Amino acid sequence: MPLSRFSAAVLAPVEAIDLVPPPRFRDKSFAGFRIDPAVPGQAEAVALVRGFAEKKRGFLADLLARKTKPGMYLDGGFGVGKTHLLAASFNAAPGTVRYLSFAEAMSLLIVRGREPAIALLTADLVCLDEFELDDPTNTRLADLLVTGLMARGARILTTSNTVPGELGQGRMAIDLFRTQLARIEE
Repeated sequence: MPLSRFSAAVLAPVEAIDLVPPPRFRDKSFAGFRIDPAVPGQAEAVALVRGFAEKKRGFLADLLARKTKPGMYLDGGFGVGKTHLLAASFNAAPGTVRYLSFAEAMSLLIVRGREPAIALLTADLVCLDEFELDDPTNTRLADLLVTGLMARGARILTTSNTVPGELGQGRMAIDLFRTQLARIEE
């Protein structure tokens, strides 16, 4: 019985060199982003994301960075440019960078296990596209991923169509996961 395209992709070995934006977004840059004046806050978001992505690493920068949050969460509707900004960040960030979808990150955690997946994903900047908590399993896995990456000093930039305070609402017994949701949101 032949493997489906999904099965083959899950079983294929994934290396750090594979963790790049998809072809459609591979060459995106901040200079190529066109701000839509009809989208409130978009210009400010572009500036904030660019500053976050281009932040230099080093002893002094790391010391000062401890006072700021090591993550940034971009939420908004479809087509406002979140993935473009994520890919532009991947291309502009100094140091090591990883880029993958949230679904790919969850698959890596399941297939490889927590520590090997976090070791593979750890970088100066980790770009996660389409962050979404819609069931108890990926809520727990996302908590493990985020806390594991941050414990290793990674910064995380993620996109989502859901504002942070509404992750998981209407999809699971949210009261059972308040602790994990609070850690992820933080």
